[in-house]
Amino acid sequence: MRPDSIEATARAAAQDDDEAAPRPDGEGAGSDSSDVTGAGPRRLRLPVPWPMPRQPCGVSYTDPLVDSANRRAGVTQVPIATHRYADTLVAMPAGRIDHASASQFENELLPLLEQARDGNGALVLDFSGVEYISSGGLRVLMIAATRMRSQQGRLLVSDLRSVVAEIFAISRFDRVLTVAPTLETALGSCSAAALAAYRRSTATP
Repeated sequence: MRPDSIEATARAAAQDDDEAAPRPDGEGAGSDSSDVTGAGPRRLRLPVPWPMPRQPCGVSYTDPLVDSANRRAGVTQVPIATHRYADTLVAMPAGRIDHASASQFENELLPLLEQARDGNGALVLDFSGVEYISSGGLRVLMIAATRMRSQQGRLLVSDLRSVVAEIFAISRFDRVLTVAPTLETALGSCSAAALAAYRRSTATP
């Protein structure tokens, strides 16, 4: 082969290699990518996964689209079961009362204040099923306690889990609301009839 043919072949091969290699500006054989600045003036584009939002420690991330769909479908994020012991109403919420569920918790709780008026005016919140409560949830409790006082009623909270009890202590909500260690203790402070009804329901045959 002649020297000029060898040189032309070498130049063609070098050009093919250069076109196949990733370019600093991201053009060429790359697919989905994002900018990463390296040392020096050159910029290299590397493929990276879709970035997910970072979660603060102790805070669960809720997809707003899922949350909106749940609300439209009527899915309850913080279900509240109720039971009446004689003249006292007990509400038992369950789950996490956070920024995504606080408004729904408020909508579920406030109608129960009116139901409590049918008895002795006391409403006991059994928090044994509540895993976490945020400042938004505490605000709902403050609203409920204020309304109960305006109608000469009482709002009590019982059976706080350790995490929730710590939040109450830090925010000093244990001084704002009446907190009882157990549901039995809370019912006993409401009325003798409520305590007797509770003990009958939990008595072993």
